[in-house]
Amino acid sequence: MVILLAVTYWTAGSGMLHAQNRAEDSWKDDKITLRVSNEPLGKILNLAAKAAKADIVFQGVSLVGINNPTTINVKDMPIDKVIGQLIGDQNVRVRFESGRHIIIEVYDKDRKADTAEAYVIGGVVMSADTNEPLIGATIIITDGAKSGSSGCTTDSDGKFSLRIDNKASIRVSYIGYESKSQQITKVNKNMKIVLSPNALDIDEVVVTGISKRSTKSFTGNYVTVKGAELRKLNPNNILKSLQYFDPSFKIVENNSAGSDPNAQPEFQMRGDQSLGRGSSMNSMDLMLDNVSSRPNTPLFVLDGFIVSINRILELDPERVESITILKDAAATSIYGSRASNGVIVVETMVAPDGALSVAYSGNVTVQAPDLTDYNLMNAAEKLETEQMAGVYNPNDANAMNTYNRYLRNILAGVNTYWMSQPLRTAIQSRHSLTASGGTEVFRYNLGVNASFMPGVMKGSSHDTKGVNFTMTYRKNKATVGANINLSETSGENSPYGSFAQYTRVNPYYPMTNEYGEYEQILDNYTGTGSVSITNPLYNANVGIKDFTKNLTIATSLNLEYMLLKNLRISEQLSYTRGMARAEQFLPADHTDFATELDLTLKGSYSKNTGEMTTWSSNLGVNYNLPIDKHLISVFANWTVTEDRSNYVNLSATGYPDSHMTDFIFGNKMSNNPSGTESLSRSMGLIGQLSYSYDNRYSFDFNVSAENSSRYGADHRMSR
Repeated sequence: MVILLAVTYWTAGSGMLHAQNRAEDSWKDDKITLRVSNEPLGKILNLAAKAAKADIVFQGVSLVGINNPTTINVKDMPIDKVIGQLIGDQNVRVRFESGRHIIIEVYDKDRKADTAEAYVIGGVVMSADTNEPLIGATIIITDGAKSGSSGCTTDSDGKFSLRIDNKASIRVSYIGYESKSQQITKVNKNMKIVLSPNALDIDEVVVTGISKRSTKSFTGNYVTVKGAELRKLNPNNILKSLQYFDPSFKIVENNSAGSDPNAQPEFQMRGDQSLGRGSSMNSMDLMLDNVSSRPNTPLFVLDGFIVSINRILELDPERVESITILKDAAATSIYGSRASNGVIVVETMVAPDGALSVAYSGNVTVQAPDLTDYNLMNAAEKLETEQMAGVYNPNDANAMNTYNRYLRNILAGVNTYWMSQPLRTAIQSRHSLTASGGTEVFRYNLGVNASFMPGVMKGSSHDTKGVNFTMTYRKNKATVGANINLSETSGENSPYGSFAQYTRVNPYYPMTNEYGEYEQILDNYTGTGSVSITNPLYNANVGIKDFTKNLTIATSLNLEYMLLKNLRISEQLSYTRGMARAEQFLPADHTDFATELDLTLKGSYSKNTGEMTTWSSNLGVNYNLPIDKHLISVFANWTVTEDRSNYVNLSATGYPDSHMTDFIFGNKMSNNPSGTESLSRSMGLIGQLSYSYDNRYSFDFNVSAENSSRYGADHRMSR
């Protein structure tokens, strides 16, 4: 007689009752010890199976969270309990078969036949260089998104099997290999997916703007921060976040500008390089990259191209993949004298492959003025202090009349807190909508973004709108990429004027007269001379026009071809066109003209217009020769650039009517028109030889030369 002993058990966390032959699954009680932190669930499942000297197989099933970071710390726990703890309460069945195979499959009651809408696919994942199967590769159902939530891993033969919806996408990844995405349009259980090796993660490379170098072989001083980390600190301004990661990079606080959304930042790296204070920078200077008045400004590089500061300030933070700061001889060896204040290299995200996916990102920020640091006297205290200081001579009738007038105001309840009048709580928002997808051959990304940044000063704002399209085509040894970006920025300065004006007005002055109207003149102060004290709130209602507008169109084309296995040639072309305009109209009723008697001199208008055009070409050659533990790299880059810019400044006076809101209505030009027109060309050559042994010892030799029309006639070449 043969007696079969059956044991009934619960697979931990599965919530399903199963039965197996004891002789087949007795090894499931083998105890293992495993401690792993923040690794993908799929990887930990394979590590647990390996610890039990088993392999794990997925049969037509996908686990939720297969790529999610997971932590486990167990000691002497049976392997079935460990697997159950990792899988949790997902509705799957786990079998422990003879030969030490762990089978994860769909529970019988939930098993479904293949249909046109959903079916089981399978295949094998191979390595391109060794042509061997990849064990433990992760397959995730992405539906076109950059990351998914469910999937499986390959078994000891590199095979996989999972159920998927029609026209969904899978993303296959493996450590040390480039990930690959593929859209599924039909049943295929014999797929062959080949992954290419040597893909460097962002944590393993240094992006110099010209090339990407391994962190292990790069000898320069650098700091790299991921875009996601920057957005956590400040979702609206990534440059402000950057200073928290590197103390050498600072945005100098401008206390006189306060929280003006249109105030332009001043950057500082390697300390203060200037002698004295530089002149202020307006919108035109930023767009035309006229930074001569800011000697501390670093060089900005966006996706391999040197760009103006304005391009970085207008960039949608959601597009930023990483920012790298180069700040020593490694920077100057690549970019020459232009990198004397360091280099900020910005890399934007690459369009993901897979089925079409649409993503929206938005954030709301609330800015509120904080006046708690101001401890000012109220109206009664201010008047009493002035009296004690001898401002009002008791023997002077005029002085005492002035004192009594102020006292009557106070007794009537006047106690104006002027500093709070031009302020408000500002609600700022940023929105980004992207549509992306494609295949391994062709990828595309279309994004629109908008930011609305009202300031805490009433009437001030800084709004940005942009459209960006990126595509990449890769076929065999050739890669072609193109990008076009259109951005528009508009800024409105507050009609309430400068906040400093409100700090100088005494609290015993009423804001309005008895009719509730704002009066232009609050008082006439008579001392060593006569000074009219104007009401700063009056200007907000006279029809001021004070705005800036920028429009930038930027395109780039990237070409790359692998001549040999280790030899790559690339060409980058870029073209940028920008236009800017700034206008300020102060009507005749403005307090600036309160004491002006000549009507033809009342009212002013200033108008500044400018445009710029830039094109550049970067031709690069890169060769890598690995020999055992040795790595020899040779890189050369030839750059040609042309910059054209011009802007004109016009100003006029004589606008007696507030409806004369165009420059042409002015009575006369206040001074001669001024402006700047410039044309510069440059050509540079960079050569670099690098040697690394065992990723431990590295040596770099750099040589660069630049010929520029910006240099003196006798010194066109810099080395």
